[in-house]
This record gives sequence, C-alpha cells and structure tokens, in this order.
Amino acid sequence: MKLVLILSLVLVGVLEIPLTHDSKIKPISKGEVKGEEVNFQKFFKSIVKENVSVLPLPSPRPYSTLTSISISPSPLPSPPPTPFIQNVKEIILLDEVKELKDEELRIDFSSLDLNQNWFLSIEFNLISVEDVLGFDCPSLTIHIDDYLVYQHSFFEDEIKKISFNPKVFSSQPQILSIWSGNNGDEFKDTYAIIKSIKLIFQNDYSFIEIESINDLVVTIDSKDFFTLEWSSPKTNDFNLNKVLAYDIRYSSELITPENWSKAQPVEIFLPQDFSPQSPKTKEIILIKTPLINSGYLAIRSINSINLLSPLGENVFFINLDY
Repeated sequence: MKLVLILSLVLVGVLEIPLTHDSKIKPISKGEVKGEEVNFQKFFKSIVKENVSVLPLPSPRPYSTLTSISISPSPLPSPPPTPFIQNVKEIILLDEVKELKDEELRIDFSSLDLNQNWFLSIEFNLISVEDVLGFDCPSLTIHIDDYLVYQHSFFEDEIKKISFNPKVFSSQPQILSIWSGNNGDEFKDTYAIIKSIKLIFQNDYSFIEIESINDLVVTIDSKDFFTLEWSSPKTNDFNLNKVLAYDIRYSSELITPENWSKAQPVEIFLPQDFSPQSPKTKEIILIKTPLINSGYLAIRSINSINLLSPLGENVFFINLDY
C-alpha cells in the first residue's frame, strides 16, 4: 500500500513539472522558436506586463476619474543587462481598447531607458455630439510628465493616429497622461476611444519639411507683458499633421542659426497650456517681458522627430517702459 502511495505522489510531481517550469513565453514566428526575439514583419516585439496601480497626481486637474497603468518590461535574462531595449522594435503600453470620458489615463514607463529613436504612437477616435452651441476645446490632451504635448478639438480635422518623440519635452520621460471629455460644459458628450499605445523604434525617418515663420507680430501691452501673434506653419509631418511645439527666443543681437542656442527662451504667461494648432491657424500668446529693453525676437517650430524648422524673420522690439 505504501509503495502505491509513493508511486502516486511521484506521478503527480511529474505531471506538475510543466506547470512549475519557467513560464516565460518565447515568441514564435512562422512556427519556429526564435529564442527571446521574434522577427515579425521586420519588427521585434516584446512581452510587456501591465500592473494596475494608482499613481499620485502631480497637480490638480479638472478630471473626475483617474486610470493609472504602470508598465514594466519582462524580466531580463542574465547578463548583458540591456538587450531588452537594444533588440526590440516595439513595446506595447496599452493593447486593449480604453474609453476615456472625463477621465485621465496615466502610464508610467520610467523603467525603460529610451534613446532618441523611440517614438510614442497613439491610435484613437474622438467622438462627440457637440455643436457650435456647446463647444469643447480641447477634447483630448496629452502630457509627458508636466509638459503639454498635444491637444485636439473635435472640430479640428479628424486624426486617428499620432506619433512623436517624447524626448522633445523631457530628457528622461517618466509618465504619459491622456485626458478626454468635456472641458467647457456638461451638456454634451465628448469622449475618446484609445485603441492602442506603443513605443516604436525608428532608425529611418521620412523627410519632414516645415516652412519658416515670417509673420510674427509683437505688441507691447505693458512693462510686464508682450503679445505675440503668428500663423502656424505648413508641414508635411505625417506623424501629427501639424508641428509639435514652438521655440521662441530673444536676444540683444540679430538672431541667426549660428547664435540661436545663445538666445534666451521667452516665458509664456498665457495660455498656461499651449499647443500648436492646425496649419495656417492664428496663434496668440502672452509672454513675460524679455529682460532687455530692446532687441530681437524669433520663432522656430519643432517637428515630431525633435528637429527645428528653418529660422524665420527677426522682429525688433523696444520697450520704453522698461
């Protein structure tokens, strides 16, 4: 009887070996195991674990609900410690459809050591029953850490997919946050359906052109503030269909491409959250008065791969109340 019992226990142990064995999933391509990497349509994909956890908000925002997702890569094999980022070409941050209605989705990817070739790709649909009597603007906003990266109104041209280099706004990006809902009233329904969020590695970029900005107008409102106006430039940047950001600088000398880095950036006062609009749209901002009584202002736009546009015309200013 004891012999039968011992044999039964041994048999159970043998049957459980596959269940307790290393459960790491090895990607398969065309029926063949390719070690820890898989070549699928010229992209390397990785398995990413998603752990739901509540993250503290950096600052209060008019959002009623917060959805937080903490992203961490699968455990790395023993040495070397960095092949995860070196070998993969795509990291899935969100692979399920998520509806955002007066909600903020936050994804922590601070554990990933990203270089300049990693791009965030976000696929979404913006849905609204708004009309001109109930205008919500913007209906979708995207932040990297505390920086506004992108905003979109339902009344703008429909865009279903955008991609950009997160290092435009932060040398070490930590948290991606996306909000959608009613930002102006509570009478109509506006929301976004987020279909996917990925990090995509790109070595080769399509050629991107942005026209220079040559219609900058400066108005001295007071000794404390200037108003700047210009038209958002045309671009063939298919990643966004508009520019990603603006770089506005001033100097006591005429600003050229050679001394651009030495010119001082302006401090935007209003709007607090400012993001470029569609091409050929009037942009208006209020800046704090430059720390010189006279000089030059110039503006350049930044595209989705973190390159500056050509330098446009300088505008001379003199502040008699300085």
